[in-house]
Amino acid sequence: MERMTRLELPILTHGGNAELLSDELDHIEMVALSGLFRLWALYEPSWTPEQRTQLIGYSADLEELATWVGEGWRAANPVGALPVSHMLVTRALSRGNVVKIKRAKHSLDRARTPEPMR
Repeated sequence: MERMTRLELPILTHGGNAELLSDELDHIEMVALSGLFRLWALYEPSWTPEQRTQLIGYSADLEELATWVGEGWRAANPVGALPVSHMLVTRALSRGNVVKIKRAKHSLDRARTPEPMR
């Protein structure tokens, strides 16, 4: 499949970068991440209304891009520019259930904590 040019990419209205997202995520990953953000926005009690609105916007961007690229889309150039997104997608797809935000935060905190020097 040919790589899309910047002019051909859809404009995402909630801050998503269509070029980066289409380079990094397959169609199924876009759909999974969209669903995850939507579930968090609807069911996670710790989010503020503003955060819920942002998550729904991110979900809408990913859903729009996934619809635009189509079901057969494979990431054009996955170089790992979205490691957090890939971690969340991998967990969501491999477990077949909802990724709980508290567990995701814990995993991210562990990933960011440097190893103690010996």
